[in-house]
Order: sequence, then C-alpha cells, then structure tokens
Amino acid sequence: MPTIPTPPLDLAALREVCDWADRLAPGPWFISWTGDGGDEESAGIDFIRDVNGDDVIVADSGVYPPYGKVASFIATARSALPAALDEIERLRETLEWLDRGGGLGLDVHAKIARRSARSSRE
Repeated sequence: MPTIPTPPLDLAALREVCDWADRLAPGPWFISWTGDGGDEESAGIDFIRDVNGDDVIVADSGVYPPYGKVASFIATARSALPAALDEIERLRETLEWLDRGGGLGLDVHAKIARRSARSSRE
C-alpha cells in the first residue's frame, strides 16, 4: 500500500494512490442502495461497486447513517481524486508558464520581488 503524502502536496504520491486503487478496483465507484428511499438517509448499503460492477466493499444491508454517508464519501472521493489531481497539475503548469513570463518574455518573479522590496522600504 502506498504511503499517504503529506504537505507540500506530492502529486506523484497521490497518483500512485490512484493507480493502486485502479489496480484493486477501477473507478469510478458507485453505491448500491437497499431499502425504500434510495438514499443514505433511509436505506442501508449493500455494496460499493467499481466501474465494472464488481463489489469493492460489501456491507451488511442493516448499515444505516452515518455509515451510508461515509460510504457515499468514499465512493465520491475515489472518483473525484483523479479529476482533482488533473486540475492541480493544470493549474501548476499554468503558474509555471506565468512564472516564465506567460509567453511574453516577462520575469514575473523578479518584478514581484522588486515591488515587494520597494514596498518594504517605504
């Protein structure tokens, strides 16, 4: 099992967690509800299933909130983490591009440093 990354955010370690989860049970994951209401407030959870319909977590159908909400979180987070990592990587690439001048040949960090130095002297 991969180690859980700690700050600063290690995207490679988080990708490893996603890859590990994909090897175990490919995402996205889904909840299979039992009971009348079809939601975590009024139903037990029989299964969390992967994208292939295979059981990831099998629970007693007598499981009721807050466990249903926890299972919903697990399934949702499992599906959301890869998308969040994609967005973080896109934003980091954009910041790096801006740091290099945003294609305009500007040295953004140097300008910020000069302005900060001027402000601190004033």
